[in-house]
Amino acid sequence: WCSNTKKPQESKFSDLLQDILDQTKIDRIRISSIWPEFLDEKFFEVVKNPRFLPHFHFSIQSFSDNVLKAMNRNYDSKRLDYVLNRIRNLDRPDQDSISIWADIIVWFAWESDEDFKETVEWVKKYGITKLHAFPFSAHDKWESIPAHIFKNQIPFHIKKQRERELIAVWDEVRQEFIEKNKWKKHQVLVEEMKNGKRRWWSGNYIQVELDWEHKRGEIVEINN
Repeated sequence: WCSNTKKPQESKFSDLLQDILDQTKIDRIRISSIWPEFLDEKFFEVVKNPRFLPHFHFSIQSFSDNVLKAMNRNYDSKRLDYVLNRIRNLDRPDQDSISIWADIIVWFAWESDEDFKETVEWVKKYGITKLHAFPFSAHDKWESIPAHIFKNQIPFHIKKQRERELIAVWDEVRQEFIEKNKWKKHQVLVEEMKNGKRRWWSGNYIQVELDWEHKRGEIVEINN
């Protein structure tokens, strides 16, 4: 179903998700690394199904139009705003518990202070509960990417300053999300043991450590 295409209109992603619902009995489906330009209206209807966990991980890179254009992305901030609004307002009983993750590349060449601040503000605006923040890299140990030849590379001390600021903002957003989810019912999955305790993950990807006697792979309902 998922053809190798860079043309959003050719994407069959939502059809694949519908087929997973129709042809399997999987009751916990988590979607990761979603590219926002490949989501059609059917996608937002399909993911209303509660078998899709209330957790969506997007490959966003930046919320600045200047940076997205320099990256030659097939979407802009208007598209991101539309997609994240739709996700935040999905018609689901667990709507207020939806977790949004994002891959962000910071310190891309020509990323001004204003561009960076746009990304920071959007992290707060949409309550991004987990950031995979990657510093821009030329990948010079293997095949280099075209942007490595850009002249306006960001100095190291500015990279570190922006890294600290972004992590601090994300940490506040994450803590607010965790507090909001306290005392709510969650179905948690036992995934591993650590320091004598079982590590559990809720559907919206909140980690819980409990010493209950349950085997890996079991799903238990708790009040977080």
